[in-house]
Formats: sequence, C-alpha cells, structure tokens
Amino acid sequence: MTRPPTRVAIIGAGPIGLETALAAAARNLDFTVYEAGAAPGGYVRRWGHVRLFTPWEMNVSERARAALGEQAPAGGGLPTGEE
Repeated sequence: MTRPPTRVAIIGAGPIGLETALAAAARNLDFTVYEAGAAPGGYVRRWGHVRLFTPWEMNVSERARAALGEQAPAGGGLPTGEE
C-alpha cells in the first residue's frame, strides 16, 4: 500500500514560519503557510523598535540567506525588527 504524500500546515509567516517553509520546500513537501496578518513578519515589523536578543548570524540561516541572495550584515550587531 502506498503512503499518501505528507502535507505540512505552517502557522504564521514570521521568521520561524518562513524558515519552516524553506525547509519543507527543500524536502519537496507539500506545504501551506497560514498567516493572520496582512503581510509576512507582521509582529516583527510591529515591534520594529525592539532590538533582538541575538546577532544577525543567529537570526538568518544559511538556507534563508541563499533564498534571499543576501548575506547578514557585517559586525554581528543586534538588529531591530525594522532591520
């Protein structure tokens, strides 16, 4: 008997949800991202004045950098939600 394809529901299009979507895509899984806000990363933008607790290198994975075609800013600073 064949197994049905794995389907993944990703709740939220914030940083973790988007990273999960990239991981699912890399594994050729069928996935859907569900987001209640008007755009991805809504709370990060809403809290744009708040400085994150970890440097860029820890906030953006290699997979995300490759998908975006960008590198993390140099200096290892702690970004805000607006950055």
